[in-house]
Amino acid sequence: MTQLKLPYGQSFYAVIVGNVLLTLLSPLAGAWSDKIGRKGLSLWSLIVTFVMIYPLFAWLESEPSISKLILVQALLSIALSGYYGPFGALIAELFPANVHSTGLSLARTTLR
Repeated sequence: MTQLKLPYGQSFYAVIVGNVLLTLLSPLAGAWSDKIGRKGLSLWSLIVTFVMIYPLFAWLESEPSISKLILVQALLSIALSGYYGPFGALIAELFPANVHSTGLSLARTTLR
């Protein structure tokens, strides 16, 4: 609203589209990471996101519109689903099998 001067009600659709895409694609990315590897998929997903983010926001800022905002949100959500999908398993794999629960709970507790 402040930067792009787009109406709040319509801008909310971009958030919905992005979240629906993340909800649908993250489990698929997680399953895909079982086949091709979690680290590679996560790394490439973040690289693609970082490469796309500035040009997408510059394009959006040049002539703001709801359709552009939805497209930007959709593209970034698709790229980030490759990171969020395998994230839980990737973090769990950082710890040996006998301390998975302890390691994850300590990591979760100290991040708060």
